[in-house]
Formats: sequence, structure tokens, C-alpha cells
Amino acid sequence: MFEYPLTIAAEADPLVLANGLQLAEDLCPSAYDPGVRVASLRGVDAAHLVLADLDLWECLFAGTVHLDQLRLEGACTFNTAPPAVHWRRWLISGVERVTGM
Repeated sequence: MFEYPLTIAAEADPLVLANGLQLAEDLCPSAYDPGVRVASLRGVDAAHLVLADLDLWECLFAGTVHLDQLRLEGACTFNTAPPAVHWRRWLISGVERVTGM
């Protein structure tokens, strides 16, 4: 739980050390370079949280408290929505059944 507003944002510019040299950010190279990503917000109270310019492609939002108060700014990326479930109602011998198809 954050007592005061907290912003987590990606920095587009490279990190520069005090001696003027650029910090090497390729310690874990991979074919997929998402930039800055968030893996999970499970158990977080998002009432004072701002996410800006982050990759939320695989972020787990289940279990986040006050998710309706989470602020998203900039270019946050998300995964696609899951396929829709079409519900059909059948009446079988006086008992209504709902099935997902």
C-alpha cells in the first residue's frame, strides 16, 4: 500500500553514470525487448499508483485492491482481450440451465 502517490515510469533516455559513461543495459539480452515491464500487481493497493509508458502485456492484475483508482499514462501496452464466451439458456424439464459455449 502506497501512502502517497507513486509513479512508475519508463525512461526513454539511456542512464548515464556520474563519470559521463552510459550504463550498459544489455545484461540480459533477449529476442523480445519490451522495454520496462510490470509482471504483477497482485496484493498491491493501487489507490495512489500511476503507471506510465510501461509494458503491461503479461501483467497479472488479479488480486489488486482499488484497481479502479489506478492511473495509466503515456503508451502502456496490453495483451489482447480473451475470446468472448457466448452464453445460451436452455430449459430442460422445468429447470433452467446456463451453459457456456
